[in-house]
Amino acid sequence: MVYFSLKYIFLLIIVANECISNSINQDNLQLKFVFILMRHTNRAPLSRYKNQTDHIPWPRGLGELTDQGIWNAYRAGQALRERYLNFLHPLQRYTPSEIDVSSTKVDRCYQTAGYLLAGMYPPNDEQTWNKDLKWQPIPIKTSLSKDHQYVQIPLDGMII
Repeated sequence: MVYFSLKYIFLLIIVANECISNSINQDNLQLKFVFILMRHTNRAPLSRYKNQTDHIPWPRGLGELTDQGIWNAYRAGQALRERYLNFLHPLQRYTPSEIDVSSTKVDRCYQTAGYLLAGMYPPNDEQTWNKDLKWQPIPIKTSLSKDHQYVQIPLDGMII
């Protein structure tokens, strides 16, 4: 099996686009595959300066996502949904066989993937498990590697 490793980022694989140029008739275009590569969103600093006297509170802790980071990931998911909804039937609802999400073993990366997916795949009527929540759980995978800095994605069958 062929693997592709990436450092400090998570991968979101949804569906990859054929090469598009202005000379191609737009009516004949067909979206085949989208491969989204994204780094975690806004986070708190990883550490404080040795002589830092003011202790700025980071509600989730050092190195974790900020409120702005959470919002940015969610809005990015909504923007991706808007961008691809007209082209892609699977975006109308979450279908496990149509999406594969991978992340490094770092909390802020898992969370960014989760918030992005919440914006991208709000549950439809049949997927709603709690009427008060506009959210559905979507699995996020990680490599089994001891080195948490890499994501391994199998590329078999991905070449179009």
